[in-house]
Amino acid sequence: WKLSEIRLYERRVGRFQYHISDSDLEKALKQIPVEITGVATDPIEVSIHRDLPRIETNRLRGGACRVLNDGVIGKATKIKKIAEEAGLSGWEWLDEFAKESIEEGRIKPSEKYLADVIAGRPIFSHPSRPGGFRLRYGRSRNTGLAAIGLNPATMIVLGGFLAVGTQVRIERPGKSGIIMPVTSIEGPTVKLKDGKVLRVSSVIEAEKLKDKIDEILFLGDVLIGFGEFLENNHLLLPSGYVEEWWRLEVLKAIEEKFKNIRQAAKSLRIKEERLKEILEKWYDIKPTAREAIEISLKLDVPLHPYYTYHWSEISGGDVQLLADWLEKYEINKKKERNCMGSHRKGN
Repeated sequence: WKLSEIRLYERRVGRFQYHISDSDLEKALKQIPVEITGVATDPIEVSIHRDLPRIETNRLRGGACRVLNDGVIGKATKIKKIAEEAGLSGWEWLDEFAKESIEEGRIKPSEKYLADVIAGRPIFSHPSRPGGFRLRYGRSRNTGLAAIGLNPATMIVLGGFLAVGTQVRIERPGKSGIIMPVTSIEGPTVKLKDGKVLRVSSVIEAEKLKDKIDEILFLGDVLIGFGEFLENNHLLLPSGYVEEWWRLEVLKAIEEKFKNIRQAAKSLRIKEERLKEILEKWYDIKPTAREAIEISLKLDVPLHPYYTYHWSEISGGDVQLLADWLEKYEINKKKERNCMGSHRKGN
């Protein structure tokens, strides 16, 4: 009876936060140790399993439907944690719904959010697909629980469909989020109609290029707070190597190898003020290519994320093709000197 009531509620009243399959609903109903019931909430009556002595009404019980679908099964990981902390028995069966699918040491892509897409709405990326959004942990002043950040350049190259306040369904941690602009995270990488590939970092640049784009190769970062994963009791996913991570590694290396930042700057052949600027305003100031290489070699830290490209997304054949091309490349000394200027995000 509960399965038919849930499906009737979906058809006649409204959607649930999670789409649970019939087989999963049946498994839960057979094993749940408590009775889920409630008062009638809608003037729609069930067509089968009517006038049952143990059920108070023939009308839809929206609260009971949502508790079972979204509360018990949809939030199985969280319910399981609460049951364990309270020492409640009879909820061990939730393991089947709570565990993440892990294959070869990696969390498998989840397609659950695709089931909730309304006809006519765009899908910006398929589950964990290369070229989609890259997860970045953190919070801006305008993001938080249920509010996620995108570079505004991404909003523009996507045709303006993603605007401030737009609600989107996301693959993980498994709920919706409101879009907010965050300029300090990485923007999209695009291929223009003339064959050039550019990383777009600012609104001004995106506006100039939006009509010249042939293909979006990478959508950019999506900023999601750690609290979103904690709230949903979700496993943390690997993060990309980002500026704030690089900064901490550089500061640690300076502390271990030098007495102070002045000595580090002298060894790196970078002005002290410039090095401080790079480390203190990491969200806005980028080192030049030469500075990034010097810091990496002298301090034994990874290359700055601005110059660390998406190597994991290409094949061995692609790497060989690039190596063959570089063998024929000649360095233009004049252009190299021009690259020594200050790199500020968006310029």
